[in-house]
Amino acid sequence: MKNETRVLRKSEVLKITGQSNTTIFERTKEGLFPTSISLGGRSVGYLEHEIYAVLTARAAGRSDKDIRELVTLMIAMRKVQADAFLDNLIA
Repeated sequence: MKNETRVLRKSEVLKITGQSNTTIFERTKEGLFPTSISLGGRSVGYLEHEIYAVLTARAAGRSDKDIRELVTLMIAMRKVQADAFLDNLIA
């Protein structure tokens, strides 16, 4: 099973989105941007597909309410996908 999840460091996210560190922090706090994931120690990253999903929703003119729901769903799906992946390894 090939895992194609790509993790972006914050500098890449800033470049891709064109947003400032402060804007990403504020939007994350408001539920309008995906949370980072721990990579161990003090390292964090962002899931590339989540960043592009939010950008695509913004480009499509989705409301903040819609984007908040999208972000909530994506974060919930992390556990579902991880559980499915691990169950597949064990089986």
